[in-house]
Amino acid sequence: MEKSLINGRLAMRLAMLSTAIMVLAWPACAERLASLDKVVNPHCLRAYSERLYLLQDGTVYVYRCGDGRFLKAFGRSGEGPGETRAFPTRGNMLRVNDRGVFIDARHKIVWFDFNGMLLKEFKKPYQHFVVEPLQNGWITLCREPTPKGINLTVTRCAMDFNILARYTSCTSKRTGFSLFPDQLNFVAPGRSFYIENSRKGFIISKYNGDGSLDRNIQSKAPPVKIPPGDVDYAWSELAADPETRAYGGLEQVKKMLAITVPDNYPAIKELSADRTHLFVKTFRRKADTCEFIVFDHLGQEVGIADLPATPPDAFDDYLTGRLDRYYAFAGDCYYYLRENAAEELWELHRVKWTDSIRRLRRPGSTVIPGDQVGN
Repeated sequence: MEKSLINGRLAMRLAMLSTAIMVLAWPACAERLASLDKVVNPHCLRAYSERLYLLQDGTVYVYRCGDGRFLKAFGRSGEGPGETRAFPTRGNMLRVNDRGVFIDARHKIVWFDFNGMLLKEFKKPYQHFVVEPLQNGWITLCREPTPKGINLTVTRCAMDFNILARYTSCTSKRTGFSLFPDQLNFVAPGRSFYIENSRKGFIISKYNGDGSLDRNIQSKAPPVKIPPGDVDYAWSELAADPETRAYGGLEQVKKMLAITVPDNYPAIKELSADRTHLFVKTFRRKADTCEFIVFDHLGQEVGIADLPATPPDAFDDYLTGRLDRYYAFAGDCYYYLRENAAEELWELHRVKWTDSIRRLRRPGSTVIPGDQVGN
């Protein structure tokens, strides 16, 4: 195998490193809603219209937001119609919006209505890695090989995945790779979508459904230093990966890829949104909580909510910096999964994020209307 191919594969494996958040305690105000006896390996939690949708392998489990009651399940693992098996990244393979429920598998997207009836399957081209449905198309993370490495670009596509517009991009280098790479985050809560690029700091662009720029949201984001414990954890995870062992061990991989360790995390970790708010997760955290900066859809900052951290999954996909999605926002509530190790089961909990707002960030946030900035 050629060295360049080996370097490319290792670079992508290294890029899959995300930092784990260790859960040490849980806020007293959190409410346990239900034990999820049907779930042993959850990947993604989403919320929509008073329902919670949890994906495990190829099956979607539906629960009621109010009391956590199990309602139904649909979909299954496999290769046939309506079945999914191989996923691009576990945290990003379930989407729910006005059009229905979408499962994003590696080579296809399966579309269900809210009753679990299969509506359609879409063949997904290989280069479109992570996909979010719009009203009349898709937002995708498109990967294209170049002589310098893999170019990653957020794109807006038609239903047939024909690219209509290209937005922010970066290149995943084959060498000189950062242990904690920057993220390309995007989210489509309805008829609009948001895109950020941490290399430019805390800047999030909101676009209308037709791709026109609506506004830019900027906020002050003091740098968050990467603690030595996170670096040690990342090295240990990389060392344990079979790809690393196959290519001579950690020290050999460090040398081959010229891996560097940055001083600070990117400004933004993850994006989430519901019908009324945008939730921006940062790398700031305490022993038992992580920080979300909350905006309304006009771009005005509501405040900061310190919410329960969720279980770690160190080897999720790096492309959008998202871990397995063990949390979801619905109305004024933050729903999250917790593994009860003593009873060997998963539990559904919730807390009101509106009760957790600790202060308004003033001054700091700036909203620039779309007609005053260029695309």
